[in-house]
Amino acid sequence: MTMLQSQFDDQNVSVGVDRFIRLPLPLIYHIVSFLPVEEMVRTCVLSKGWRNVWSTVPSFHFNHDLYLSKEERDFFKFVESVLLRRDGLDIQKFSLSLGYKPRSGDSRVNSWIIYALRHNVQVLHISNDNTSIAWTPQIFTCESLREFKLHNEDLKLPTLISLPVLTTLHLSSVAILNGHLHVAFFSACPCLETLILEECEFVNCYTLTISASQLKNLRISGVVPDSVVISTPKLVSIEMIRIRNTSIRFTCELKFISDVNFDIELDQSSESTALLISTVRNAQSLTLSTLFLQPIYVELENDPSLFSCIQTPFSNLKWLKIGTLFSDNDIMLIKNLLRHSPQIEYVILGKYEDYEYTNQVELFEEEDMMSNCKLSHLKLVEIQGFRGYENEVKLVKFFLENATVLEQMFIMVSNSDKRRS
Repeated sequence: MTMLQSQFDDQNVSVGVDRFIRLPLPLIYHIVSFLPVEEMVRTCVLSKGWRNVWSTVPSFHFNHDLYLSKEERDFFKFVESVLLRRDGLDIQKFSLSLGYKPRSGDSRVNSWIIYALRHNVQVLHISNDNTSIAWTPQIFTCESLREFKLHNEDLKLPTLISLPVLTTLHLSSVAILNGHLHVAFFSACPCLETLILEECEFVNCYTLTISASQLKNLRISGVVPDSVVISTPKLVSIEMIRIRNTSIRFTCELKFISDVNFDIELDQSSESTALLISTVRNAQSLTLSTLFLQPIYVELENDPSLFSCIQTPFSNLKWLKIGTLFSDNDIMLIKNLLRHSPQIEYVILGKYEDYEYTNQVELFEEEDMMSNCKLSHLKLVEIQGFRGYENEVKLVKFFLENATVLEQMFIMVSNSDKRRS
């Protein structure tokens, strides 16, 4: 590279930096906040205008794994140096990711959290990939905290909890050691709108009770206690994923429900599968797994009165995804749901390869399902795991004959050569 080319490139970089610094300050903060703190601090060498920008950015992400030196003392000194030199304004977001338990004890790390709390932090994310830390109880009485995310911790809840403006709570791989206090925990968050519980353990707790009058979004995945009771009248979205052998009960009507995803294997003491389907009848988007649906046939055989539950009108339903075995009963159940979903526009049917057939009593009369079943809004059908079996061909024919405005049909052929007898 010639000296002239080098000067030209330097001028281009300088012009780009100068243009960037002339952007509105909130926009600069937003862009720079995506950088790890180490990179954020390095922006001070770009030009004179950048010298103090990093110290006024209201968001910080300290991640030991991204820090150049893996020595604990170097990382600790860096964090404390940044906090000492910043301008002292309020903190919008404070994110801390540790890969070890501090040898210097929990108090030093807690001092960083307390610093953020005293500067009215709104978003607090903590992740620890090693031994748990006894976090300061001041987290649970922070009046400014709006979002709290905790990953991979053994958490002992304090007896005093008050989070008056918290709207989002995300616990991932967290073991609540005094699990019975979870009810008080949720109740102490009167503005809670989003609750995410992923692979969480509630020690010495046999019923998970979620009672939140303002909750709109609920996601639960993995291990849960034996029983789950939900009272969330304003719920808009619910996902219950990879949940096995659990009793689930709703104690309120879900008038505002829009998006539903059930991948649940219920135990015998739970509300029936048919009743749960009826509970979410106001949904616009509905996903039901194979494991969730298969018990319904035994329920209907034992209690024919439950047929009324699966014949409940889904007046708002536009998007339906079902995990299916393409058995006779599955086909009839799918047709039944479609028959009672006058606004349905999109249907996705996925083959569950590893679920074995069970002996099923024929519960539906095909003639009844076929009558009065014009799908006048259905635009797209996707069938996954197609093998060309008789039931699958019948289903394709059903859609072609009844979907009067169908625009697209995708048929994905199964990669498996395994045939069931």
